[in-house]
Amino acid sequence: MPDWSRQLAMDVERQARVMSSRISELRDGDPVHASYRVTDTHIGHGRNGRAYLRLQLSDETNVVQAMMWDVADPEEITVKAGDWITVEGRVQVYRESLQIVVRRIEGCPPAIGAQGLQRTSGLPTATRQSVQPHEISGRVLPKPRQPSRSPEERLIYAIEQCLSCGRPAKVNFSIPRHEIITKALHRFVYDPAYTGTALPIVFRDASEPPPFPFGCLDGAATHQVPSNRVIYAGLMSMRHPELDYLVDLYVTRNQELAKEAAMADEERLAFERTMSLLSAPELDEGGEIRVLHTGLEPMIVGFYRAVVHVLHDRATRNLAIRSMFYRDPGSESDTALTPRSPGALLENYEESLLWW
Repeated sequence: MPDWSRQLAMDVERQARVMSSRISELRDGDPVHASYRVTDTHIGHGRNGRAYLRLQLSDETNVVQAMMWDVADPEEITVKAGDWITVEGRVQVYRESLQIVVRRIEGCPPAIGAQGLQRTSGLPTATRQSVQPHEISGRVLPKPRQPSRSPEERLIYAIEQCLSCGRPAKVNFSIPRHEIITKALHRFVYDPAYTGTALPIVFRDASEPPPFPFGCLDGAATHQVPSNRVIYAGLMSMRHPELDYLVDLYVTRNQELAKEAAMADEERLAFERTMSLLSAPELDEGGEIRVLHTGLEPMIVGFYRAVVHVLHDRATRNLAIRSMFYRDPGSESDTALTPRSPGALLENYEESLLWW
């Protein structure tokens, strides 16, 4: 393993140890890049005359106060109670209580930071109160095609129906297999006809992740990905142990996902871990991450939602994510876990989709 990828794997492991997004598990000094519900907001001015934003954030475990200091233009702040936002910052102790000192807020259009309005993201809002895509005035989306017997075609048809006429109001992503979900998401992310839309998703436990942004990546844009910087990643550890022979790192741990109460929480954790991975300084020079797929639909949705966010906002187009799907060779093999197990052989994985 090259030095840069070894360091990246160590960083991912360290982040998995120290980054807990549950409010009840936050500790002084922890970095935070997580999504919470806003329950209260207040804009005030300090003694120096500079504006600040105070938020009360909540999740299923607790509430916490968050502070963003030195807000350049408070009139541009659109955060309100009831919104779901992603905050980036660090935990500190203030008057014997924990609070999050926020550097950046995402999820309420446009994104805002301590230096004022930052128009770095044209992604649709990820709040649950956002206007649904089919309600956007004046939009004419492609007419949904008739469904076929193919599971991929049925999913594409459901997505088209949801975005064009709101029926269904949300698409259930617990039914299709993970590779079908990935291919459908890839298709709509790169389709300019869906620019500015976001897909409402629901899982089988009725929990809902933030809407998935579509039409926001340019498939025709040129990109320069270093061919000598390749790393293999698994989505979660322990699900398919034979991947240990192939991957340099795992995005999440299986035991972390098992702690989440709802499938939308699993999606959120996958999103946060992927954002941490793709934002690591070892990837500043670019490279290709080849992802060896496993199941668990919320993991897939959260992973690729983060991929879209990072690739959309990345200044240099030198990073690519390649989806690789296992194809059963169909031959009889020993059930013992060895480097020659079918799942441990790179030749049994299809290099399918490229995200850049």
